[in-house]
Amino acid sequence: DGCSDGTTATDDRRISREEWEEGIEKVVAAGLSWAPYVALRSATSASFDEMDSNGGGYVLLIEFCAWLKAAEVEAATPAGLALAAGDEQLAAPPAAPAPKPAAKEAKPISTISPAGTAQALSELTTFLRAFAFAAPSEAVRREEAWRLWDPNGNGYLSLAEVDLGVKMTLQSFLKDAGAGEAVWRRFRPSFIRAFNDAKDAAAAASSLSDDYVTKGEFRLLLSYLGYYATWFEVFAMVDGCSDGT
Repeated sequence: DGCSDGTTATDDRRISREEWEEGIEKVVAAGLSWAPYVALRSATSASFDEMDSNGGGYVLLIEFCAWLKAAEVEAATPAGLALAAGDEQLAAPPAAPAPKPAAKEAKPISTISPAGTAQALSELTTFLRAFAFAAPSEAVRREEAWRLWDPNGNGYLSLAEVDLGVKMTLQSFLKDAGAGEAVWRRFRPSFIRAFNDAKDAAAAASSLSDDYVTKGEFRLLLSYLGYYATWFEVFAMVDGCSDGT
């Protein structure tokens, strides 16, 4: 709907059929460039009904993410394996948005950016790079981050601790508290999606395991944060840059 500033009448935090029809071309273009996920590359008008699971005539962020996740899992992509995993070793961090070789009629990355703005692309790139320590080779950095995110040392991360951990990570990465908070605030609606998937990834070891993210699920959580932040950006692009909730 033209990427609003989040305050227009059409920015209602959900995607209507009309908005989806208007945004399909942008969605496919994103799938061929900065958001390389299966469902986005093959999005059509019929995709709306696949997402609108309750037939309510609107697609919410949770429905949008479920649609994307299902396609990745079915295709057994690296993201799909991670999203279906109980084994944290399967998790692969998402790559930061970058130009890809020309395919079909994909537009150059310079003209395709999240929510239609260079600033949004920069914010997504910043977010993904800040969490690049999800990579298998970054075990030392993950250990340091875990100690910061789990200040009471109980071995579990609540949603509130994850939220604060994301904020601190972004502020440290950017070396600017204000800039870090701005990026944190932009993608905040996606954190709960990543948290909910991660906390259920491994078999429950105690009565608390299914309500919190454990250390064994931490790398999955970091990977999921990148996936869901990217999906949120696509959702916002179609829904006028809303906060997606």
